[in-house]
Amino acid sequence: MSNPEAAAETAEDEVDGPMKVLRDLLEQQEDEQALLAEIAANPVMLPLEHASEMIAYPLTMTLTEEEIDWALDIKRAVQESNEEILLQAARTLTDFEYAQYGLATEGDLEGALFRVRGMQEFFEEYNVQGNCMQEGKELLRGMMEVQPFVVLEVAYEPLRRKNPNNPGDLSLSGGHFITIYDVKAVRNDVKLPEDWRKFLGGRYYMEHLSNATLYSIREAQGYVVETQGLTFNNLCMEHMKTTWHHLLEFYPKRFKDQKMYLCNTGVFGNMLHAVMKLIMGEKHKNVAKVGCNISKYDEDTRLDEYYKMPSPEIAKAKLMQNFEQLLAIRMHNQKHFKLRKFDNPVNAGEPPEEAAAGDDAEQ
Repeated sequence: MSNPEAAAETAEDEVDGPMKVLRDLLEQQEDEQALLAEIAANPVMLPLEHASEMIAYPLTMTLTEEEIDWALDIKRAVQESNEEILLQAARTLTDFEYAQYGLATEGDLEGALFRVRGMQEFFEEYNVQGNCMQEGKELLRGMMEVQPFVVLEVAYEPLRRKNPNNPGDLSLSGGHFITIYDVKAVRNDVKLPEDWRKFLGGRYYMEHLSNATLYSIREAQGYVVETQGLTFNNLCMEHMKTTWHHLLEFYPKRFKDQKMYLCNTGVFGNMLHAVMKLIMGEKHKNVAKVGCNISKYDEDTRLDEYYKMPSPEIAKAKLMQNFEQLLAIRMHNQKHFKLRKFDNPVNAGEPPEEAAAGDDAEQ
């Protein structure tokens, strides 16, 4: 059951954004089953919904002049540094990533360099190359083997605004990513170094693919987390601390505007919230809301039941296909993005319809 403080923190009218998107996804349950059945019958990669909108030029890949300055300041500081760890990072960082660090830290140069150092240490400790399509596929599969169905879905939600001159026109204004988690599925027996490499390497590439455009980085991510059935067996401090202190604390994501909705929180769900605040500190403040539910559906039904249809095997295949296609879009955008000082940097690669299939150039 939720505590009074948690209930007050999550008034019904505050639960929007990712929760509304999730309701819409669940209402399309029959279409989802048909899609999964099609994957089972024909394992060829299916077109990813909204793929062209994720690489719409120049909308999703444009920076303001201030944001360009942030990125260029970080690039200059890294490339002109005498620190070996920053010099190593300078050999591999792309203009897209400099922009990503700038957006994540909003011009905090020292904060950006702190994250660059941390990511470089992560790559060395876990033997992760980074920015490699083939490695990404392998580590994402490895993550799903080590922690199956902890991640249930990663979806891109386009954001549209009404045209005041034409109420029927909903113009694309960008978009962001939403990830659905099931913390009950977390296994606490990840002990071997290779298993940690698979899991954390997969998480790195998950962050990469869910920050596939500059607009989505600016908008920050949304999370919906199923907590029903959570026990001490799943509430592992070592797992959360290692994931945070070795990777997520440094990855260039925007903490300020991200939102997390914890569904069906009982005693252990509230404990999870408290532990997350303890580990993440100020970065978790005001991020998570507890006591959320999908009120139109049976409260006893867990979210994983909607995502493991028509079978866990088919659901896993669909999720892996989503991963691969989103990562391909990220790699395409990253490859073609160039920082320029006096004009807005936009993608200069192929038109969207040709790029949706993705680039394997960084293999």
